[in-house]
Amino acid sequence: MWIVLVLSTNIFAQEYIVTAKSGLSIRSEANIESDKIGKLNYGQTVDVLKETIEPFEIIDSNNTISKYWVKIKMNNSNYDYVFNGYLEFKKKYTSYKVAKQFFNAHVRSSILEQRYLTTKNFKEIYAKTLEQDYYYEPETGHHIGVDADLILDAQDYPDDGFKISSFDSKSGYVILEGIGWESFKVSVKVVNKNGLYLVDGLIKISLC
Repeated sequence: MWIVLVLSTNIFAQEYIVTAKSGLSIRSEANIESDKIGKLNYGQTVDVLKETIEPFEIIDSNNTISKYWVKIKMNNSNYDYVFNGYLEFKKKYTSYKVAKQFFNAHVRSSILEQRYLTTKNFKEIYAKTLEQDYYYEPETGHHIGVDADLILDAQDYPDDGFKISSFDSKSGYVILEGIGWESFKVSVKVVNKNGLYLVDGLIKISLC
């Protein structure tokens, strides 16, 4: 069964890429003395939630790198810390994977990031749909918003977000599936605007 949403289609949490060739250590706290609890591999993406006020400085090949510890969220929902001297904003690497970025931002309620990842057309259609999602209450004279999710029109969806299942370069459709809920699939169209992929088009949700 397909539920079809006709949307022609958008930081607090941002996706970064690890640039350290040897990988990047994950710490339990925002300091070098805390326990090393994992490692991010070169080229791996990670969600950065916020920058701490804890600075850190290292010498790498005679170059001084002065940055901060940042709070990250991993797939297992744990919140840990890494040094952001070896992180680069995902924007420079944007591709059709923007579909995954968009829906994962939606799951974690990062509204500003969602808008950043979509076309102007999507934003306009979404705004019009949002305006229609109200009803007039005669007793109070107010317009009341309907409590509905206009992006994922379902009562429940994968708490851990989505991963890419497939991409059709000819049609521009990306198929996403829920992490830990493989039967929850989303089909979303992306377009290339001057070398930058953005979410735009018909969104379909499969609950089979």
